[in-house]
Amino acid sequence: MANNIAFRQIPATLRLPLFWAEVDPTQANSNTQPQRSLIIGQSLASGAINTVVATNAPTVSGAVLTFAAVPAAVQPGQNVQDNTTSGAIALGTTVLSRTPTTVTLSAGVTGGGVLSADSIIFSNLQPQLVSSALIAATQFGSGSMAAEMVGKYRQNDPTGELWVLPLVDDPNGTAATGSIVVSGTPTVNSTIPLYVDGISIPVGVTTTMSTNQVASAISAAINAATDGYTGVVLPLTASPATATVTITARHKGSSGNDIDFRLAYYGAAAGETIPAGLTITITPMSGGATNPSTLMNLLLPNLMDQPFDFICMPYTDTNSLNATQSFMNDITGRWSWERQDFGGVFSAAQGTVSALQTLGAARNDQHISIMGYFSSPSPSWHWAAVYCGASSRSLRADPGLPLHYLPLVGVFAPSQAQRFQMVDQLTLSFSGISAFDVGQDGTCIIKTDFTTYQSNAAGVPDDSYLKVETMFLLAACLRFMRAGVTTVMARKKLADDGTRVSPGSNLVTPVIIKAYLIALYQQMVNLGWVQDLPGFSANVIVQRNALNANRVDVLWPGVLINQLDVFALLAQFRLSSASFNVQLAA
Repeated sequence: MANNIAFRQIPATLRLPLFWAEVDPTQANSNTQPQRSLIIGQSLASGAINTVVATNAPTVSGAVLTFAAVPAAVQPGQNVQDNTTSGAIALGTTVLSRTPTTVTLSAGVTGGGVLSADSIIFSNLQPQLVSSALIAATQFGSGSMAAEMVGKYRQNDPTGELWVLPLVDDPNGTAATGSIVVSGTPTVNSTIPLYVDGISIPVGVTTTMSTNQVASAISAAINAATDGYTGVVLPLTASPATATVTITARHKGSSGNDIDFRLAYYGAAAGETIPAGLTITITPMSGGATNPSTLMNLLLPNLMDQPFDFICMPYTDTNSLNATQSFMNDITGRWSWERQDFGGVFSAAQGTVSALQTLGAARNDQHISIMGYFSSPSPSWHWAAVYCGASSRSLRADPGLPLHYLPLVGVFAPSQAQRFQMVDQLTLSFSGISAFDVGQDGTCIIKTDFTTYQSNAAGVPDDSYLKVETMFLLAACLRFMRAGVTTVMARKKLADDGTRVSPGSNLVTPVIIKAYLIALYQQMVNLGWVQDLPGFSANVIVQRNALNANRVDVLWPGVLINQLDVFALLAQFRLSSASFNVQLAA
């Protein structure tokens, strides 16, 4: 009788007794993969990932910096930036080596050079595993964008594995500023109902306070405020001068323009009114420019094939969107055939319907979804983190389940007058901008979840990649098959159809592979990812390559599961049941 069991390790010539066991895991793989999230966000110099050192002499040579002492925390591979002399050290410059008093850079200094006593920041800009906003505040600085984003994300996905790719400010950027001007005198002891960055900051005033004292009280309250959930301070600082409070974003970049401060968010119905006798004039944040997109573009390729399925991106300027599009693209990016890392990007943008329509119409990327909003007390990076957290929690559990009606916990809804109406949401949907509704209790809820993909390479409208769920279903199916094929089909011999194959012989034919793919498809049907098993079985093609005898080519005609997005009902009512018996004349 022929030996039908093909061992891969135990030799057929073994003569020693008695019991020998070889373990084969090919039938045990569950074909599942952990799905991690990555937040991209700016850090502060006070974060533990950063070390700030002042030079004590000009540059010794083109790429060597001299210090009184180089801290032990400064290590090769860290990013280097001059916080004092803009442009002195090129973006992306890293530490090559160090001595107790010198640091050698990967590139020479530029422009006017590093000057004596310049503040040099050394940053570990590698992905950092974080579990909470408090840990993020230590790593990236309390009041940093990154720490805030971790807190907002965790309000929506408390258990998913979370990493942060920290950035430092672009040295050529500017920080956004705004102001609060106080005039008049309180005629009653009361409270100013101030909201900053979506946080309630009540400021008590008395009739004895001058305008300068009221301004000082506002400034002190803002600087002392923390997010009740995350425990981190706000991403801005306040400075009083006579009756004016100047608000400055902690970070440089246009994202700081989205920081909101306002009065009486809930209005008089909730008992929020401006104290009698006081007039408070708010100048919104503006002037922020140059997000760290150039640095982000340099750092993203360093992630290589590290698995990150849900990427939260706080910026929607063109350069930043181009950076993530290049990072994710189908040709050389994370969705390319040779990498197969997959994943998707979640972001948010504030603007009018016209501005958001313009933003969406200028993009055509199936790998990013942008939530649009207008005049919310919460800044754009809060919205991005909340949107990513809510979506990742659902997609991780079931990539085919619709995202609509998921609550967006941790962001404030715009006032009633500033919310997008149905016609606005419909307009934005054709420009790839996602939308939300607001519940009776003020909770924001996902209404639509679109990618920005709108047309094919010829510019013809194309809805192939319209839905976020489509992308994650494709990724789930491809990963499931890759796990199955690489586990079961690895180290197999290949023969033509019709070849006699003994069980356990480690020999496969195209028809055997086809049967296995159909079995995998049945499992994915059971998971609720795909549908129409008979149609798939009839149309899947497995054949040997005509030019390479060791290659098999497969046409996989999978039918992805759909989402119940629209329930349309025609209410053809009647006033009498007798009308069912009436036959209309032809």
